[in-house]
Amino acid sequence: MKLAKYYFSLFFCIGIKSTFAFECENVDLRLKLNPEIKAFFSHARFQNDSNWCYAYATSDLLSYKLNTPVSPTHLAVEYNKSLTVLDKMWRKVDQWTAPGSQRGLADGGLVGSAIKMAQQVGSCPENLMPSQLYGPSFKKSVLLIQNSLNKKDSTTIEKQAAFFKMVFPSINADFLAKAIGHEMKKKNPKAKNLIETLTKISCQSDLKYPNEKLHTRTRWRLYFNLLSTSHQLLNRANAEPFAILYHSAHIYQARQKALAQKKINFGSVVGDHVSTIWGRRKNEATQECEFLLRDSLGPKCQHYESSISCEQNGWIWVPEKKYHSMLRAVTYFVGR
Repeated sequence: MKLAKYYFSLFFCIGIKSTFAFECENVDLRLKLNPEIKAFFSHARFQNDSNWCYAYATSDLLSYKLNTPVSPTHLAVEYNKSLTVLDKMWRKVDQWTAPGSQRGLADGGLVGSAIKMAQQVGSCPENLMPSQLYGPSFKKSVLLIQNSLNKKDSTTIEKQAAFFKMVFPSINADFLAKAIGHEMKKKNPKAKNLIETLTKISCQSDLKYPNEKLHTRTRWRLYFNLLSTSHQLLNRANAEPFAILYHSAHIYQARQKALAQKKINFGSVVGDHVSTIWGRRKNEATQECEFLLRDSLGPKCQHYESSISCEQNGWIWVPEKKYHSMLRAVTYFVGR
């Protein structure tokens, strides 16, 4: 009973209002990037219609820490193979916050768990599995592939060439045909297994980092003042980007309209999107402190509501009051 109460309080909390004031010294961690990785961080990436925002945020943290571009697509596929009890619980919550999300491959996850998984199994260089998923719908493509596997229809699967090219650009047509044929011979063929096979072949040069200190801590809104936590993290002499779980309706126009029609929205209490924070500044026009956020919805600015300052490459500045209101959890690296 006590455990049930704990998880109820964890997921259904209303938060704590800030009673502290913080100085807003300018910090922009993009200025600390080494030349060889600057291009990777030059603009926001695109997660398509997957719920892989957690993997994109994990990729940001690992890529900055390791000074090597890490593929979020690979992280998401591997994460699905190593779910803990807590991850599975979060999947249930994620499906509530995003009704209609596909159970399984395209679902969301936890940044801390994804980083722990990456330390155990390694990750994939971005150039082998690119994270710019511009092309056909990820979820629809996976469903079409699964239906075709069920019908033992290889021709229809091969017509999803644009999807395979988007996710696995290094896989040639001959190998793809062989992989499809191999999966189709199984009694219960699965799109998930096919994608895992193609991922393994694409990423034979996994990045390994067993000696790196990749321990993380997650603070939840119920127990901590997350605005204070955010300022403290940016004030550190060795400041690094950190991930935030938040309620996306605070910054997305379309999400605001959709939520206005719902009586209950789990995303408002547990968060429904993950991004990374890279700095802060004082907006001279509004005299308000703003936080620098890297999203995974591409470089365009039309997603965001009017109080958000959006740079041409998709980086956005979120006013402090809005930032504090939308926060649900913060995940960051800690030394050990």
